[in-house]
Amino acid sequence: VGSNDPAQWAGPLGGYTAVYKAAPSINFFNAQFYNQGICYTNYAGLFTKSGSQSGCVFPGTSVAEIAAMGIPMSKIVVGKPVTSAHAGSGYNDVATISWMLAQAKANIGYNTGLMGWEWCSAAPAWIQAIYPGSLPTSAPTNTPTTTPATPTPTPATPTPAQTTPTKTPSPTKTTSTPTPTPVSGRGPALPVPAKVIYIDYKGIDWNNPASTITSVADAGYNMIILAFYLASGPADMASVWGAMSSSDKQNTLNYIHKKGAYIMVSAGGATDSPYRMSGSAYGKQVAQWALDNKLDGVDFDMENFGPGLTAPGLTSASTITWLVNATAAARGVLRNTGFISHAPQAPYFSAIGNVNNQWAGKLGGYTAVYQAAPAIDFFNVQFYNQESCYTSYAGLFTSSASDAGCAFPGTSVKEIVAMGIPLSKIVVGKPVTSGDATTGYTAPGTLSQWLTQARRDYAYKSGIMGWVWSDVQTNGQWLATILNSGSSSSYSAMSIGGSGSMPANGNGTYSSDSGNNSNSNNNGLTAAGVAAITLGVNLAMMLVIAVLVLIVLFVTGQMRMTVPAATYNRF
Repeated sequence: VGSNDPAQWAGPLGGYTAVYKAAPSINFFNAQFYNQGICYTNYAGLFTKSGSQSGCVFPGTSVAEIAAMGIPMSKIVVGKPVTSAHAGSGYNDVATISWMLAQAKANIGYNTGLMGWEWCSAAPAWIQAIYPGSLPTSAPTNTPTTTPATPTPTPATPTPAQTTPTKTPSPTKTTSTPTPTPVSGRGPALPVPAKVIYIDYKGIDWNNPASTITSVADAGYNMIILAFYLASGPADMASVWGAMSSSDKQNTLNYIHKKGAYIMVSAGGATDSPYRMSGSAYGKQVAQWALDNKLDGVDFDMENFGPGLTAPGLTSASTITWLVNATAAARGVLRNTGFISHAPQAPYFSAIGNVNNQWAGKLGGYTAVYQAAPAIDFFNVQFYNQESCYTSYAGLFTSSASDAGCAFPGTSVKEIVAMGIPLSKIVVGKPVTSGDATTGYTAPGTLSQWLTQARRDYAYKSGIMGWVWSDVQTNGQWLATILNSGSSSSYSAMSIGGSGSMPANGNGTYSSDSGNNSNSNNNGLTAAGVAAITLGVNLAMMLVIAVLVLIVLFVTGQMRMTVPAATYNRF
């Protein structure tokens, strides 16, 4: 009560804290710890400090923090969705919930209970798994509202389930190697350089969402990705797009395509865990939704992996097969008319057989995925949220171990290429602002220098991915600074054979102001200019010598002629 609530949802009067203060006869609260994006999805975020989760926009609202407001812990019942389909976010599997409840009991004395939303055929097994021997004996007497009382943002920063591995590698052991069916085919040619941006829930004109997308293209981006499609259906910007009329979608696409840009949907994200579905069913479902909604492709932002690239309930081998099958199913729907990308964190790439990268595992992680699915058109690699890694030019492009304290050696751009991933398919992902990720932020001016240097060193020109869209000024300036279009040595200028040109309307085609490599305001001299000046100096010197010879001849009487005044003056 009286606090300056940053989210303004409880307000300075305290919201439900004030309600309880005036009505302590309330026996208990079924607190909905779900549908709030990344919040409340790990132990610390749920029980001790919600603000500890990167991207959580509701700090100060964990169980312990609510108790500190004067709500008895014995009256706070933790509410969670029974299945991932019962909420847009906040789902945890039964093993995770059981572990979190045990930790809470040991650490803060929490033993109040659990609320499940909502009754379904899976509910008995759900509660039995969490509280063995405690099957419900009667149906609920009240039906809770289906509309959350609070907003439902998704995380501002995609984060793997564990971002810091132990220093001693301990890869997941598997007894078999993946044998997925190879995926052939590919989508359209990727714009070069690709200028990728994700639109999630920030910076959207809710009254006219089409204007948000067109403004993104006007800012220079040519690969626009709408986040996120969840296993339960579209959410956030993907949901907004799905709700637009067919004519509005088509008009928006016409505008975007005229600029040489494309719109995709991103499936997954840090709050989703669709691995209970088969990879084939999931890939087909996502791609069909993209096709039905006129989109240009699908981005798989699959997260929540454990060591060895293990999805919940799957082995390394079966996870790789799941990802390959999802890609194959999507390609089967999109054919060669749609893009397919994946957005893994960099540590999930490794050389096949390497036992020193515990996160990718000895099967190779995403290297093995690409080997079986070269139909993937590009990777939006997340080079952030990995502590000190990828925070220098060398660490990002040549050797990740060169960044002091980096726990993910062998995962720079050059090192990933050495694993068999084409350089042309690696798009460097970075947060747009320091608030968009926990670590890995690089100032756009510095990033421009790194990209330019990589162009010189490795012919790198694939592009840049930004997480996440917030507004025209912030994101437009970020991209413009990286492209640094006013400099002939900029990343933009070097992107196509060092042409000295800048992007026109963000469409991936290039033209220079002057029609050649020079800039109209360039203070330097071209080779042709130097040659012309040299020729002029030589002619002048020859002329001076000729005049001197004439004077000498005239003085010595060797030449007797009169030069007409007019001719002399003209000369």
